[in-house]
Amino acid sequence: MPSPTPEVVDPGVLDALIVGAGFSGLYTLWKLRQLGFTTKILEKGPDIGGTWYSNRYPGARVDIDIPMHQLSVEKVWSSFEWSERFPKRDELLSYFQHFVKTLDLMKDIEFNTHVVSATFDETQNDQTNSKESSTTISSTSHDDAKEVMRVHISALDKDGDGFVDESEFNATVQLCLIHDPSFPKVEFDKFVEEADTDEDGKVGIAEATECFCNHGKNN
Repeated sequence: MPSPTPEVVDPGVLDALIVGAGFSGLYTLWKLRQLGFTTKILEKGPDIGGTWYSNRYPGARVDIDIPMHQLSVEKVWSSFEWSERFPKRDELLSYFQHFVKTLDLMKDIEFNTHVVSATFDETQNDQTNSKESSTTISSTSHDDAKEVMRVHISALDKDGDGFVDESEFNATVQLCLIHDPSFPKVEFDKFVEEADTDEDGKVGIAEATECFCNHGKNN
């Protein structure tokens, strides 16, 4: 699937552009507002929370107790009550929603937007930013990502026959969603139709690896 054409953001509208709606981005938005700057956040995901929105692994929770996972804005922390010292992901996301609602930040956050470049124009003394609709970009090479995927699929081949059946396919999809919640959900029948390149009615580990990597790359 071809990448969308980047859209140029008009730099004359803002004093500052923040990338990411996690802890740092949200606090920076609030702080710059307090100082009188016009600013907004561009977030590649569909909601606030940054890493904590993406974390979907079983039992996800903080490993440092509260108040280290809350921001030092009194009207926010004084009006939110935690249920435990090491809260789970869902409670942390509730805190993010509380934080944004209390400080009225949502109006200055643009979701599903991925910043792909930033160029400073010395002649105009401003910066032009390019953005595109959300996509997943891995910091590893395609070959490295493919090898990691092959290892995962092989490990989930419970019967050891070298082919991916429906239960093994579902387990692989769940694993992909834990690492990347935006990974596209594909039905098993469609997966077999797409991945079975040798048309033997079965999907081998190599075929499955290629198919899963292509879906992740094109997402």
